[in-house]
Amino acid sequence: MPNEIKKKAEERLKRTNEIFLVPFDKIVIDEDINNGRIDFGDLAELAESIKESGLRIPILVKKSRGEDQYVLVQGKRRLKAIEMLIANGIEFAGVKCFLAPQNYSIENSLFDQIIMNDGKPYSNLEQGIVFTQLVDRGFEIKEIAKKVAKSVTHIGNCIEIAFLPKAVRNLVAAGSVSGLTAVELSKIVKNDDELIEKLKDAIVNAPTTLKGQKKKVTSKNIKQIAYTSPFKKLEEVRIALRIKNVSNDFTEFIDKLIPLLKSDEPIESIANLFK
Repeated sequence: MPNEIKKKAEERLKRTNEIFLVPFDKIVIDEDINNGRIDFGDLAELAESIKESGLRIPILVKKSRGEDQYVLVQGKRRLKAIEMLIANGIEFAGVKCFLAPQNYSIENSLFDQIIMNDGKPYSNLEQGIVFTQLVDRGFEIKEIAKKVAKSVTHIGNCIEIAFLPKAVRNLVAAGSVSGLTAVELSKIVKNDDELIEKLKDAIVNAPTTLKGQKKKVTSKNIKQIAYTSPFKKLEEVRIALRIKNVSNDFTEFIDKLIPLLKSDEPIESIANLFK
């Protein structure tokens, strides 16, 4: 009996033109490399498409060494749609998969999330989450920009959005606020509480569409952003220094200086930072 089960399992993994059929329950999601996607879009529509026409583009997985499982590399949205179908009683002999080589790295996966984007382009916030992980892994912003065919400015903006407070990121993810607008406002308010308060007020007072839905808040809805703040300029200098890989000591100094300038700290306290 064990041999028959093993034989059936091997048959399920029979390769057809580099495509494998992998049992759904053998595919695992590593959230450390697949955490960029926040908005999965209309999964019901995608699931219906897969139900009617099959999985047109196989997902990408990597075989775990010494284990009977496959780690998802690319295709989280498609896998979620298949999970929805299975929950509704649709049977799958196996999920169509491309098998990534063993030397396929986490870095490869992060870049592929942006480039391949699983049929639904990543938002600026989602890109920022991935770009931040790449920076943490030693990639320079210029290098990332070249690999994903985006501008250095775009990469920097996305990273800034990813560094916003969680409550603000939630507003951005919900489509209530433009990520770039939130970043701009964060550079001229005193603290996170004020940032959240002003954004929520702007959402409440935002104009509505003909269908009565609130429009996304942009810089047009927040008057404070209309002028160029010294804080904003200093923030831009900080980003430019990061891009140019200027000494960490100097960038850390600016990181400490900005919140002090926004606060009610006495001049003496701020001056002490220069010692």
